[in-house]
Amino acid sequence: MDAELNDVNLRRCRLNLWSNYAGYGFRLEASPLPPHIVQLVESNSPAAAGGLRIRDLILAVNNENMCKSSYDELKYIIKKARDTDDHIDLLVIDQDFYKILKEKNQSIHPRYAKTIETPRTMPRDYEKFPKHQPRICEIHLNTNDTSFGFQTINPLNNAGIFIQEVYPNSRAANTSLRKYDRIIEIDDDFVDNVPSSTILEKLRIAQEKRHVKLYVIDTETYEFFQSNNIPLSSEECRENTFERRFSTNSCTEKDKRSSLSSYKFGTICASFHSGSIEVEMGDITKKRVDVIIGSSSSRILRQTIIKAAGNETQAAYDLELKNHPNFVLMALPSGTLPCRQIFLVKWKSDNDEGILQQSLVDLMHTVVQNVQEHQFTSIAFSAIGCGKHGCSLDIVVKIMVLEMKKHLITRNLPWTVKFVVEPDQENIYDEFCKQVLTTQDGLHEPKFYQLPSTWEKSRQHKNRFRLSTTTNEYASIVSSFDQAMKEKYTQIIKIERVQNERWYMQYLAHKEDFERRLKMDTEVSLYHGCSEQAAHSIIEDCFNRSFAAVHGTAYGIGVYFSSKADYSHKYTETNTNGERCMFRARVLVGKTIRGNKSMKTRPLGFDSTTNENHIFVTYHDAQAYAEYLITYK
Repeated sequence: MDAELNDVNLRRCRLNLWSNYAGYGFRLEASPLPPHIVQLVESNSPAAAGGLRIRDLILAVNNENMCKSSYDELKYIIKKARDTDDHIDLLVIDQDFYKILKEKNQSIHPRYAKTIETPRTMPRDYEKFPKHQPRICEIHLNTNDTSFGFQTINPLNNAGIFIQEVYPNSRAANTSLRKYDRIIEIDDDFVDNVPSSTILEKLRIAQEKRHVKLYVIDTETYEFFQSNNIPLSSEECRENTFERRFSTNSCTEKDKRSSLSSYKFGTICASFHSGSIEVEMGDITKKRVDVIIGSSSSRILRQTIIKAAGNETQAAYDLELKNHPNFVLMALPSGTLPCRQIFLVKWKSDNDEGILQQSLVDLMHTVVQNVQEHQFTSIAFSAIGCGKHGCSLDIVVKIMVLEMKKHLITRNLPWTVKFVVEPDQENIYDEFCKQVLTTQDGLHEPKFYQLPSTWEKSRQHKNRFRLSTTTNEYASIVSSFDQAMKEKYTQIIKIERVQNERWYMQYLAHKEDFERRLKMDTEVSLYHGCSEQAAHSIIEDCFNRSFAAVHGTAYGIGVYFSSKADYSHKYTETNTNGERCMFRARVLVGKTIRGNKSMKTRPLGFDSTTNENHIFVTYHDAQAYAEYLITYK
């Protein structure tokens, strides 16, 4: 090759996933034409550690040529690798060098690429690095120094500037400056909204003066500040929540320790569709919300809430405990508290990480269901599981926050959700802030869910579409139904396809979670018989567990399905025309266990209960999707 390739120009970035970091940590620009360009690399991410750079062009993924692939195809391949917890090899080239090669009509040979591999685990300095806080980095040059020791890169819109590289053993390396920090201020001048060329000139002048003071912020926090209209300037930010000092001359160990406390313990807030999540320190019994949430398993927390609420609440608790000792959630009057209601949720910790995570998912789902049923819109959670349960703090907080984000987004709930931490629990407060602010939770990237190819388009907001009797789709459903029902029906009146897009997307998200956790597909087609009125409600509002136990609870108090249509037929009812209806549903049975009538929810470690033959009971609204409604006589 005539043009000179070096380590920066052509690289093979082998990115490994880290257990304590969601995703690879980079974003592509959504452009129509390949090769596609890296728009952003996140601070302290696998991508940053693996040598990926802003403005890199992606030529190949896992040795597959991407130079003719669409943006969606490339995103899908990356997402598939991420979701299977696999590493990914990206052959990338510097954008400017790529243009030079094209102008000279020269080819690119992968053998010239230098391989840079992400460590298998997060480097210790990444783990310890304080996140979610702007930093001040002062750099003073000595006589023999020729540069500050960092390299910059312009964003794709050429406004603002990022740190592309911090050179080892440089003056910059002795500060808290990191790769892919965004420079907000230079010597107290706000530069985030000015052209990149102007910022470069300011840095050149500062280097001539042998000193620069940079006010920087990591990529994750920058995006959160921008999306929530939080001031970026150091003066406004300091007045609100932050104050940081890092200097090559005067950064003492005491300064470093104090800097780890990332907030002044005020309220932080993030929006998720129509809802919001807040984190604050304080006394949960003083929160003016619709409902406060506590754990009945925490004796100290339970007694604190009930004592503050007064005698009426104590009497209600004693009566409920006597009448319903196996309760999952207990709703109590608020007594003298400023909230409208108190929910005490039964929850137990577990040393098994998988069971612990499932129990927290169940806890959050139970709370959301009950809050919806009471038509509440503001909630305050205590820091459940973060006290003396001996649980992993990061797992408990991560799951609680992540599940609440999912519910707010997928259900489009206009709620205000508060996580209230006791004043002396700074580490717990910091963890909640970290999880609420993070964009590395898989919820900020578009999901590649596709609607079935058989679905029909409609401008009338219909969610029921009658199948033509001449289609293979119709014939397939009739065939399996006929074999199961034998002589129990005389005529199929119609078969309707259910097209509830919101419910279907929730189901697919749940299916993805099941497959990732269980490493297998546990989806089955089952039947559910009901009345015509119940069928209308199900199509509009899914298999709502609030209506469970109508026809019995032999294997648990949930939604019942059967692989035998003739069994589900027993639970149908005739309408005025003598017609009955039955759903054929897609159900995620997951890991099953034999149920009994005392089970109000699935046991820890399991996803559904069963009679160990043909009956399956689910306990999550998004665990099943009613695909077809069969109306027959």
